[in-house]
Amino acid sequence: MSKKTAFTLAEVLITLGIIGVVAAMTLPTLITNYKEKQTVTQLKKAYSTLAQAWQMMENEYGSIDEWGLTDTETGQTAPQTGEAVYDYSAKTLVAQRIKAYLNIIKECKIGEICDSRKSANMAELTWSEPAPEPADGTRFWLADGTLIGIGWYTGRLQKIDIAVTLPGRTVITGKNQFFFEGHPHKIQPEGLKDFNNDFNNVCKDNNGRGCTAWIIVNENLDYLHCRNKLSWEGKSSCKD
Repeated sequence: MSKKTAFTLAEVLITLGIIGVVAAMTLPTLITNYKEKQTVTQLKKAYSTLAQAWQMMENEYGSIDEWGLTDTETGQTAPQTGEAVYDYSAKTLVAQRIKAYLNIIKECKIGEICDSRKSANMAELTWSEPAPEPADGTRFWLADGTLIGIGWYTGRLQKIDIAVTLPGRTVITGKNQFFFEGHPHKIQPEGLKDFNNDFNNVCKDNNGRGCTAWIIVNENLDYLHCRNKLSWEGKSSCKD
């Protein structure tokens, strides 16, 4: 006669306990890795979308350096209040023209809260509450839930800032909010080596603005985990 064997209840419980411990240790890492890969994909898609729209816009209207744009920061102050005076005509014009080449589902209306999320940067995570849309009205939502904002124009650099905010419960620069620069004939991510707001200066310091190029080039957000080990000249991931 053959002897039948089976696991005891204690053995089953011990095995399940071990599996639970291993899962508890590994699942957070797996979830983080998945979310970061998703961010890379979403950001690269937004970059491609903006680059195509930019090219079509300049094909119709000419290079932006031929538009006669005025610096947003005028260097002047209001006589009555002493507050800085800004000229938003450049960002307003660029926003009006590029929107025709993007799949927009909603435009932010002046004076209304367009984005109800709290926001912060990587440095301090001091949360800012949602604020009403400023008087220039240059932000709009794409069909995939990405928020695009046209920023300041700087004539000496021939560039206009563009903010891309991906879906998420909050907005954190360097995690789901990223910055690009619109130049004549091209859009480039902030943080490229030897460019304004480069990674070594304005991502590794926790600011977050200079992290965009790192993601586009290296396809990771490893600066969130081993920032001091990374640089354009050295390691491109925590695993290297």
